[in-house]
Amino acid sequence: MGNITLSALNQSLVLGGLLLGSLLCNVARAQVLGSTESEANATSDAFEAALLEYERCHWATAWESLARLANRGHPLAARLALDMQRFGPRLFGGTFRADSAQLAAWEESSRSG
Repeated sequence: MGNITLSALNQSLVLGGLLLGSLLCNVARAQVLGSTESEANATSDAFEAALLEYERCHWATAWESLARLANRGHPLAARLALDMQRFGPRLFGGTFRADSAQLAAWEESSRSG
């Protein structure tokens, strides 16, 4: 009878460990998803702010924000930053500098969105 009780206790401990492990995994997953979601919201807010500056013809401020977002892989920001860089003097009355590595990365990002 002592072995049966010990076996039942071991099973309870194993099940309890599995339950605790599952719970910890779910908590970690929720933290990661929450972090990703808040990061996405921050990126969305930053893009909206950049668009507002663009619409107000605040080119330098829009460029800084769009370039920063484009460097992080934001496809729409990359498209606008590329346009500003390419057509700067004709359309925006100034030049917007980006190095060749940035331009290549932005080209790639702009195709993904």
